[in-house]
Amino acid sequence: MKPTQRQENSQKISKDRARQKRREVLVRRASIGMLIAASFAVGGGGWQLYRSGLLESAGQVVADNSLKLSARTGLRFEHLYVEGRVRTSKEMVLQTLNLSMGTPILSISPREVQSKLEEISTVRTASVDRILPNTLHIRLEERFPAIVWQSEGKRYVVDAEGAVMEDANAKDYPNLLIMSGEGALAHTKELLALLEQVGKSTNGQASQDNNIAMQVTTATWVGNRRWNIRLKNNVNIMLPEDNPQNAWKHLAQLQQERDVLEKPILAIDLRLEGKVFLRLLPEIVPQPPKKPSKNSVKET
Repeated sequence: MKPTQRQENSQKISKDRARQKRREVLVRRASIGMLIAASFAVGGGGWQLYRSGLLESAGQVVADNSLKLSARTGLRFEHLYVEGRVRTSKEMVLQTLNLSMGTPILSISPREVQSKLEEISTVRTASVDRILPNTLHIRLEERFPAIVWQSEGKRYVVDAEGAVMEDANAKDYPNLLIMSGEGALAHTKELLALLEQVGKSTNGQASQDNNIAMQVTTATWVGNRRWNIRLKNNVNIMLPEDNPQNAWKHLAQLQQERDVLEKPILAIDLRLEGKVFLRLLPEIVPQPPKKPSKNSVKET
């Protein structure tokens, strides 16, 4: 059976890595040989040169010349392969690397490249392989947008760990729920865990709770201690500071038994354990009967 293009690329990369290791060993041996030759050249004055710092400078010159020589023999940066790039722009990667084609590839540190890439806000982790004679192979694990954080009039995309993805545009994610309130960012994982937990029944399947969780549009962190949740129908749900999961499940039960969310209500207060308070829309609130005016005429 003929291998697929991906399998062929994978086999090629494996072979290139094996050749890379052999070439790096040869280059290291050549560099060591040049350094040894330089030390013999200075003869008995080596100690004096070492003390003066000239030997160190000479060693650097030998290293630089070795890199230039390696580039002339084909060990230079010419190809870049990046895997896993979806939300990280090509321009951002190139700008971060700041590498010129033709640079001696042995002068490029995979660890330094990795460190630079992981400074990009959309990148969670990066791995870098230097494949001789001329290729850098990069694998990115990107952060996944989970929520939009609103702060001081601005909106930021945030991942499930609460890391702000500054290089992502919140306008590109109109379906993500919006989180706000002073100190809310530090409780991102708590909020997402709440919505995920109440969205599953004991056997791991979707439950009635999930129908409510999918209607959430905004979450406001109140008083640095609890959440207010707003649904698509503009109903505001006030969760308690302690055991918000139990309060949410209570709401799910009410919805299943009485369709409480279909009622003409403005808010549902669940802050007291075991109790539910409904705030009706203004036009639904019963008005007290009007008292008759003193000047009113009673017909007989």
